Amino acid sequence: MLTEEEFYKNFRTRFIEGHRKLSEIELYFWRNYQTIEKYILERKAKVMEHCQTLAYKKFLRPNLYHFPSLNFTWCPSYKAASTVWKNYLVRKLVDPTIKYCNFHYLVEYNLRGYGTGHQRGRRTYRSENEGAVRFTVIRNPFVRLISYWKMSRNCQLARSSYIQDLLLKRTLPPQLQNNHYQFIQEFNNFVSWCKVRRDESSEQVHPEEYGKPFSPDNPFLNPPHLTLKELIDHIQEQRSRLRLSDWEGHWAPVSEWCDVCQFQHDYYIKLENEPLELFYLLHKLNLWEDREKFLSIQNNSSRKTSDESELDLFTIAGSPLDISHSDRKFLNSFFENDLIMFGYNKLKV
Repeated sequence: MLTEEEFYKNFRTRFIEGHRKLSEIELYFWRNYQTIEKYILERKAKVMEHCQTLAYKKFLRPNLYHFPSLNFTWCPSYKAASTVWKNYLVRKLVDPTIKYCNFHYLVEYNLRGYGTGHQRGRRTYRSENEGAVRFTVIRNPFVRLISYWKMSRNCQLARSSYIQDLLLKRTLPPQLQNNHYQFIQEFNNFVSWCKVRRDESSEQVHPEEYGKPFSPDNPFLNPPHLTLKELIDHIQEQRSRLRLSDWEGHWAPVSEWCDVCQFQHDYYIKLENEPLELFYLLHKLNLWEDREKFLSIQNNSSRKTSDESELDLFTIAGSPLDISHSDRKFLNSFFENDLIMFGYNKLKV
């Protein structure tokens, strides 16, 4: 029998790269339903097996949403189809005409706190339907990180105060200290420009379009976005504090963000294995009739960004993703539990 990697690689070659019709993909799905189920259930077993090896199984408060009418609970793993699911749920449960589907529309469905007890080692919630299906969508953690870094390079900084704070922490050389006020004013003007452009257009706005009217030696705007090194340094600083208040779901390990050892999800669906695993999940959630909605929703957080082929750039000198040996070791350690639980490879060091 083919391994999971071989099975999905064969599928992508034949059906995705071969541009086969959706009806043919669906037929292939039903013919291979039991094989797909086997891989998904083996993944869950691997998660639980690794949880038994961890001395400290309780991570952060999980980011969970329970939908009683649909009888499932979802942990959104950002940069792993969270936009698709958010858009679908907001339009299905709140208002089908909403154009920009923010998470605040789903706040009433948020499962708060650490739960009310445990049943056979599984955390329970009083407000959660008994027998509700629990799931999350996962993705290679390094690809999630690349995806977020790429997003931060556009004018997303106008809406992210912590990115602004990180840029303003850059070192100001002694010879430029007299220009501090000017540099700060230029930075604020640039952020305001980004904000206007973001409001005018739904498209991503890149700093290069600004024409760089700011000072060429302005340390806060050269470059006018986070470098990958700065992002990794920020993650290391967060890891040293490990405070709930400043944790960030765009790169937090799913094992922690969703507290998989305590919450024990029923399904961990790999984004890389869609649409087959998506079809499997929709069938289990009784949402099969809505499958084409998921395929038609614009997936800003996944389909416009990097794939695993870019991981090689981490080790190529001079590439946009070139980082130090120590940074690669840190990322391998940071995502270690995710890599083991979900079957992803470490970065080359």
